[in-house]
Amino acid sequence: MRIVQLTTYPLKAPRHGGQLRCAAIRECYRRIGIDVHTIAVMREDYYRSGEREANDIALPLANPAWKLDLPRFSDLQTGYCLLGDERAYAAFADQIDRIEPDAFQLEQPWLYPALERYLEERASERRPRIIYSSQNIE
Repeated sequence: MRIVQLTTYPLKAPRHGGQLRCAAIRECYRRIGIDVHTIAVMREDYYRSGEREANDIALPLANPAWKLDLPRFSDLQTGYCLLGDERAYAAFADQIDRIEPDAFQLEQPWLYPALERYLEERASERRPRIIYSSQNIE
């Protein structure tokens, strides 16, 4: 089984709660023999390049979808920025195509807009399951 874990923060050097939780989930998957690939999508100025892994996507601050006057809503904006940035979205879709996942583990709902587009574009193909993951109650 192959899972793509989608987050809005890198897991290379986990420090905060969400990172620690997602890194632990990833490690658990690996321990039980599941092939897991993480794609973290974030604003380019939130994490240094050395904190990112190969599949991570740093979205440019110049993306017009960022509402810089609403910094507390950056997680919500991330999925829409990815969706509206054709180059970043193409990299996202290409990575998923190469992995051919059986399931997506969606950490919080933030990247769902881009995931929904990806799944709609491939509607004729088999549809991987979505596992919703959250430490909060939405």
